[in-house]
Amino acid sequence: MGLPSSCNEAACVSQVQSKHCGICPVGWHIPNDAEWETLVKYVDPDASENWDNNAGTKLKSTNGWNWNDWDNISGNGTDEYGFSALPGGDRWSDGDFRNAGYYGRWWSATEYDATYARYWRMRYNDDYVGSSWDYKTDMFSLRCVRDFAAPQ
Repeated sequence: MGLPSSCNEAACVSQVQSKHCGICPVGWHIPNDAEWETLVKYVDPDASENWDNNAGTKLKSTNGWNWNDWDNISGNGTDEYGFSALPGGDRWSDGDFRNAGYYGRWWSATEYDATYARYWRMRYNDDYVGSSWDYKTDMFSLRCVRDFAAPQ
């Protein structure tokens, strides 16, 4: 990720920049909260709060999401924007893999401190895209965003 090896034993929050390339290819970066919020607001212009949107349905792939037994409907989305969000589940710090087919969680570059970072999620039984904080030791999916170059 372009950080010194000492970061394996100590927190390096101060060395991660807002458009830190990290594991993304050159010319791409991990999106921060502002970029995730821009996506949600673009997909659902009426979005007003973390849970008050229907962007999840429009961003989820048309297959791969589990059936919603509560409402007796498919958890799949319409993928209206080609985002093709898939429910990769997560791996928690205890080593267990969970929720594949049910949840998609993607890291944001926005950090709370050396322990917590923001993630964004979609669930098989909801229409929205929401966000929360979690331990950085948990493993979620990651989307890279192409760097924007302003026209000259």
